[in-house]
Amino acid sequence: MDLIIKQVLSQSEKGELLVIDDGSTDGTIELLSQFEKKYTSVFRFIKNNHQGIAKTRNLLLKESLGKYIIFIDSDIFIAENFVSSHLKILLSNKNIISQGSLIEIREVSEAYKKKFNVFTDYSRAFFATGNVSIERQKIIDAGGFDENFTGYGWEDLELGIRLKKLGLKAIKSKDTFAYHYNPYESINNLDKLIQKEKDRAIGAIYFLDKHPILDVRLMTQATNFHIYLDKILFKFLKTKRFTEYLNKLEENKDYNRLIPLLRLYLNHFNVIEIEKLLKK
Repeated sequence: MDLIIKQVLSQSEKGELLVIDDGSTDGTIELLSQFEKKYTSVFRFIKNNHQGIAKTRNLLLKESLGKYIIFIDSDIFIAENFVSSHLKILLSNKNIISQGSLIEIREVSEAYKKKFNVFTDYSRAFFATGNVSIERQKIIDAGGFDENFTGYGWEDLELGIRLKKLGLKAIKSKDTFAYHYNPYESINNLDKLIQKEKDRAIGAIYFLDKHPILDVRLMTQATNFHIYLDKILFKFLKTKRFTEYLNKLEENKDYNRLIPLLRLYLNHFNVIEIEKLLKK
């Protein structure tokens, strides 16, 4: 967190850095207090109390003073020209979203070294808040983040649907990339990871109920094709041989192979939960 804040404050394009802490217990508040005292004119933080992502981001919109807003998370490392690259795109047209890409890293030391990998880093997201900028008023015009999303995921992608309906266009640029620190979670934590996928499915169904269109069905995998394909794949994924292979990859720290396969395995629990909820 300390390094990330310093990276933002050292950008050539100056603005306000607003941080909202939604109930941390690890000393973050004390760290933010120190930055606020040192950078009074450009740094503010707000202490929130477990209100969830959608409510927290709506509070950020309310408190922000700038015309444009760039969203990043507490695990995002940005490049030297990050803000100026976003601003250049935003100033090119009044109805633009600047959607940056994220390069996933497992160790902090990989930041600024690892190259973009189309198999792990590519995203078709129209509006995803890990690395995106927009005119603040446009989000307000769209109604802000839907606070009915209280679990994991979808609140930013759903807002993207409404922004698209307002006529906004998303532009991606190779210069607006950032590094997403996403440490690998051991397969020993499968119960936790599986529950996360089930929670994601609940939000997916709410998303689909709100926007029953093909784009959302494809995003959430709420189609007969996805359900049928999952049933075929999982016949192999649930085998003892596959599990042993995952364990071997983890022992060897072969994350390039392990992570895509583990994602495929975990996605099964998201899809079967969606299938179950669609039948209700």
